[in-house]
Amino acid sequence: MAKQLSDTRISNLKRGKTASERLHPAGSGSLLVIKKASGVIEFYYRKTQKSLGLPDIRIKIGNYPEVTLTEARDAANKESVRASKNPHHKETVEIERKIEKAKIAAPSNQPGTLKELCEAYTKSLRDDGKSSAKNNENYFRLNVFDKHPDIAALPANAVTTEHVVEILTTMAERKVTTALNRTRDALQAAFNFGMRFDYSPTLRLKDGLKFFLETNPVSRIPKEQKFERQLDHVIEPTELNVIWHSAPEYLNPTYSATLRVLICTGMHPTELYRLRVSDVNLTEGSMYLKNPKSENMPILVPLNTFAQEELRLLIGERDPSEPLFKARQNFGELPKPCTDTVLGNNVAKFRSKLKGVEHFTARDFRRTVKTLMGRAGIKKDIRDRLQNHSLGDTSSKHYDRYDYWPEKLAAAKVWEEWLLENVINPKKTQPD
Repeated sequence: MAKQLSDTRISNLKRGKTASERLHPAGSGSLLVIKKASGVIEFYYRKTQKSLGLPDIRIKIGNYPEVTLTEARDAANKESVRASKNPHHKETVEIERKIEKAKIAAPSNQPGTLKELCEAYTKSLRDDGKSSAKNNENYFRLNVFDKHPDIAALPANAVTTEHVVEILTTMAERKVTTALNRTRDALQAAFNFGMRFDYSPTLRLKDGLKFFLETNPVSRIPKEQKFERQLDHVIEPTELNVIWHSAPEYLNPTYSATLRVLICTGMHPTELYRLRVSDVNLTEGSMYLKNPKSENMPILVPLNTFAQEELRLLIGERDPSEPLFKARQNFGELPKPCTDTVLGNNVAKFRSKLKGVEHFTARDFRRTVKTLMGRAGIKKDIRDRLQNHSLGDTSSKHYDRYDYWPEKLAAAKVWEEWLLENVINPKKTQPD
């Protein structure tokens, strides 16, 4: 029996090689995978027609992983059904695609809808590699498309401030707080994007879509300040001591290691959960953030001995391609990373078991580390570089390409010693 395709088999395919599986029911039709010399992996529907004296049919389905293996199988099976009824199926598909492309390319004087505006905006975020794309997509889908399909279907230039207020009022009636402001911000950004879209050759799509926007209907709507959380909580060293030593008792090893590494580095939880095992070099004591949360360049982060020990236990003999912080449950063939949401739930349960510790969240550790590093005597510019905070001056942004690795290593050592003396094993005050 022919070997079935799997995500692992596809990912391990060497450049220039192919793999395939027969479609069910068995026949001359198959799902073909090609890994090109460039590394791009493509799905094709393939059918041999030698018995008919005709060339093989090969129809591209899409690229992996944008098109999943399951989606590719479904598409190949549909092509198989059509090809069984038409020996010239390939020519038919090419004609259909030319007609569809012509329709898309045809100019339109109809303004795009609010839904199309939001989708174009989120697409631009994804194309730019912005981590906010998924969140904005969710805000639009949950609070605009699903709840107000009539407004979403309006031409974007016909959407008024009253329409936007109606969307936000519905959220307020559902007792939505922080997400209300985030949805407002996302809509405002989408309309700002739309006002540039029609005139920018780098933004405009190739399908004739235009929005004809002159004003932003969201700009007059203020944020609800009462829904904004005051993010100023700093966890004190005595509280960090309780958290550090209690984490292995109440949390599973993955989330315990997460909190301890956050305390050691001050990174965003999101940044940690994007890491692969291969991004950590325990020999050199570093981890490489290829995809940081901010718009800054990737950086190399020094790991103190405490962080190294946590990661050494976490990594063990695992595959270098796996997520460093692997979720316990996976719903596909490949391991999935932990998420901020699940971490937040675990931290909430953990927090309820601690005594003498004020309310805290996983995100408080970044602010806490930044503040306590200052107490440890580490200068702010080095703290900024350790945590990859944005450096707004022209020199830092455009000219300074020095990596400050020796300075960051020295600061990491200072922070390690401060943690040992004030958090992990604080000196007890001797009685007089």
